[in-house]
Amino acid sequence: MKNRNMVLFFVLILLVLLFTSCTTFKAADLAVLKTDTTSMRMLGHFERNVMVPEFLGVPGGMNVLNISADAMDEVIQSVVWSEIEAKGGNGAINVDIEYKAEIIDVLVAYFTLDIFAPAHLIISGDVILYE
Repeated sequence: MKNRNMVLFFVLILLVLLFTSCTTFKAADLAVLKTDTTSMRMLGHFERNVMVPEFLGVPGGMNVLNISADAMDEVIQSVVWSEIEAKGGNGAINVDIEYKAEIIDVLVAYFTLDIFAPAHLIISGDVILYE
């Protein structure tokens, strides 16, 4: 009976770890535009997942040494503009930004004793072309 309870406990812990995901920041329906015109054509949708390296802390949360905190806007702009240029557009609408820790991030942090605490930045949106 004691072994069964122990196995059940570890199975529950494993299930919790498998479905763990922590979103610490999300912005939705943003727009990145070069011009202000009303006629536009939709060129396509994009979604990019970028790993954000952080140190001495919790994945997707507070960290003592976060080398990417000051440059996060540069990362976001770089991703959005590279998608705009790749699709031949000149703007993006419905841009969603989500900052989260995935299960692999939590495991990496656990095995490195929270020295390396990566997170993921998920950026999606629609590329448009003003005519």
